[in-house]
Amino acid sequence: MEILTRDATLMALVSFWIADRPDRLASPWSAEKTAKMLVEKKDDQFLKAEGLWPFGDLGGSSTSEPDKEAKPGESAPKPTSKSSASATQ
Repeated sequence: MEILTRDATLMALVSFWIADRPDRLASPWSAEKTAKMLVEKKDDQFLKAEGLWPFGDLGGSSTSEPDKEAKPGESAPKPTSKSSASATQ
């Protein structure tokens, strides 16, 4: 228990030190970049379900099927009609 208390204390001190610095450690991300990263990691689904998604339509949607998406430089696949699909069987 002593190690856990000591580690928690060190983490709290480092967190305070980082937050209290007058200069930034990195440049802030735009809303677009943040939304895109959350969608890529599929964290947007949970945030949207809980009503915590502040980005509107930014970042696209992670609910689309990846095998049906067009790759860079390619056009999107055309949907097949039922009549042509049944004719090939």
